Amino acid sequence: MKFMIVLLFSAFISCAYGGHIIVTDFDDTIRHTNASSTTGMIWNLLFKRKKIFSGMPQLLNGMGNNAEKLIVLTGSPEFIRPLVKKTLRKSNLKYDQLITKDKRELHELGVLPWGKLDKPSTYYYKIYKISQILITNPESNILLLGDDAGGDPEVFLEIAKIFPGRVDATYIRAIKNRNLPDGMVKFVSAYDVAWLEMLAGRLDKDKLPNILKEIMTAKNFRTTIPNFAYCPVTGDIWSEGDFPVTKKLLQYSKFIMKECNNKKE
Repeated sequence: MKFMIVLLFSAFISCAYGGHIIVTDFDDTIRHTNASSTTGMIWNLLFKRKKIFSGMPQLLNGMGNNAEKLIVLTGSPEFIRPLVKKTLRKSNLKYDQLITKDKRELHELGVLPWGKLDKPSTYYYKIYKISQILITNPESNILLLGDDAGGDPEVFLEIAKIFPGRVDATYIRAIKNRNLPDGMVKFVSAYDVAWLEMLAGRLDKDKLPNILKEIMTAKNFRTTIPNFAYCPVTGDIWSEGDFPVTKKLLQYSKFIMKECNNKKE
């Protein structure tokens, strides 16, 4: 009942928008988790807690400099919170708020811990928490980052419907390389997002070289694109998006495609 009241209330809000708030997922967006595989997820949680996607801390810190807030929203349960905080701290990622899935709030929303109807509980929880952020910050738009291993595209699509005109951009990391709704941008590394955010004026141009360096000089390419994630061997992902044709972007895309082709051999 509370969940429905929040959504109905949000539909009647109208206001003049000001700055923007960044809301980013954690698992498979910032950290390697392999959430679509139970065994892979457990392995990564227990033994690879520090595995962060190359360039993501630099990207989010740069974007956060020009945003009102940077919020990390994860579907991980509350008892995982210390591990998430430790990972974010060790990666030097600066954030304003960390939101984990709280069983008590799920109960108040009338959502069972294992889900409701045909949707997992995380779907309802993320919609509820993002709605709260937009309702309590009526003069701010939102920028969303997630991945396609779970329900982020569906969550973000619902948010765009509930709050028309309030979502500035939506970026989805290609883990499964699913088809995305119109208006969502697929990315394979932090540099993809960095380019588009720089063009949109939300990321300072001087941040791009360091993000590119983190990706191209990583000791192991799998920190950029792990084995469980989609790895492009052609340039379709860049030709389909609104990416400019520049020397640096061509250099980067050729590097990614070369490494992905090497992985196939």
